[in-house]
Amino acid sequence: MKVSSAIQPRADSTTPDIASVPPRLVLLSASTMWLLYYVLVTLRSLMFDESGDFGEMLWRRAVVTLGGIAVTMLAWPVIARFDRQSLPTRAIAALIVMLPAAMALALVNQKVFAPIEARQITKEMAKQAKAGATAPVMVIRDGGGNMLIDGAASRADAQRIVAEAQREAAQAAFDAGETARQAAQDARDALRTGNLGSAALPSTAPAPPAFPAPPVVHARPSPAPIAAPAGALPPPAVTPHRPMHESKDANFQLLTDIVLGRYFLLVAWAALYLALGNAEQARSAERRTSEYRRAAKTAELLSLRYQVNPHFLFNTLNSLSALVMVGRADDAERMIQSIARFYRHSLAADPTADLPLADEIALQRHYLDIEAVRFPERLIVEFDIPVALETACVPGMILQPLVENSIKYAVSPSRNPVTVRISAREAGNLLVLTVADDGPGAIGAGSAGSPGTSGTGIGLANVRLRLEARFGTSAHLQCGALPAGGYASILTLPLVRNVC
Repeated sequence: MKVSSAIQPRADSTTPDIASVPPRLVLLSASTMWLLYYVLVTLRSLMFDESGDFGEMLWRRAVVTLGGIAVTMLAWPVIARFDRQSLPTRAIAALIVMLPAAMALALVNQKVFAPIEARQITKEMAKQAKAGATAPVMVIRDGGGNMLIDGAASRADAQRIVAEAQREAAQAAFDAGETARQAAQDARDALRTGNLGSAALPSTAPAPPAFPAPPVVHARPSPAPIAAPAGALPPPAVTPHRPMHESKDANFQLLTDIVLGRYFLLVAWAALYLALGNAEQARSAERRTSEYRRAAKTAELLSLRYQVNPHFLFNTLNSLSALVMVGRADDAERMIQSIARFYRHSLAADPTADLPLADEIALQRHYLDIEAVRFPERLIVEFDIPVALETACVPGMILQPLVENSIKYAVSPSRNPVTVRISAREAGNLLVLTVADDGPGAIGAGSAGSPGTSGTGIGLANVRLRLEARFGTSAHLQCGALPAGGYASILTLPLVRNVC
């Protein structure tokens, strides 16, 4: 039925869901945060970076930014599962979820910038080589001691370099022994020829030199060593180096710093998401409250409207019964037809919707046609409705109780003709409707439902309640006896045109 559909609440209002942040807004917030990060880091690079790889850093940084947006959007559904929980629970969930997301972003960052980092290390080592220093290198531990190998070399290269270093050390020892033996032979030859000034015979044969320590070997070319005096072994080269465990600690610290930086960014976005979620829930609660309020107003208006119809039907059936009892069958038939037209007209509209004033006046004409059958000699009807106001919007059947009161308390008890006049006028932004009669004003005053009067008390009280439910304090009803006799009900409400 149309009536039930008018008051039936929406399905989502009976079982309200917790409002979540729309996906479009989630994507917009994540993209904005990471693009802001991209811009700030790029500006910092412009001001302080001297690596000379700005163009390549730019697109690699863009890849990391897109990875940040992707990881954030992947973390969002997990956080959204806690939208129904309390705010502390949601905050703790966000802190936990964002930690593995930050680790993933740190790995992406390391992977994307690894080539840049390798080239920068190579350049730095080349600078140090030109300056006569050795770059920090990786340590390969061997039975003979620590062999210092460039961090860019592979383990196979390191082993090859170690073997070459050992061969070079053996060759150096052999050359040193040969030099010592040659010196002894020269001394003996000098003694035999008597030329003692050219060489001094050692008191004992020189001991063969000790096996030298393996020299420092570099995968990268190193500066030429300083020539040692003849017959002497060069001292072991002292090279600044970074042990392998220290290199691992430095890499771990760098990765930890990156994880913490990304974690801070993700937690900042999670805080923004929680704020957006709270705002969305507040708006949803406000919408639901507004819907409940409108539903309550609709139910109230329906209740008041349906008070009018039974009241009107009761009066018309009494009139119809009276016509039948006195044998006025033709008049009774005309009344039945007028009642049918009235209900056809009134039931066609939404009971809670506003009507154009022209339609409301048409309804009252139908009703007055019904009453004219009862009082063909006593009821005189006048209408004063400007054409410009016919499109003004008024609540449906708002004039019905006022006109009905004039019939009941002015026309019915009178033996003389009574004029019922319905008029409308514009007063600024207000529409003023008046239903007046020239019947006995004192009796008409009782139609408001005051004590000591007959009637059900529905009429004017119903109109006041409907005005309050529809317009609040912007509309009001004034009733009273006229100085020249009769009674008037003046209805004042906001003037609204062409929207009903």
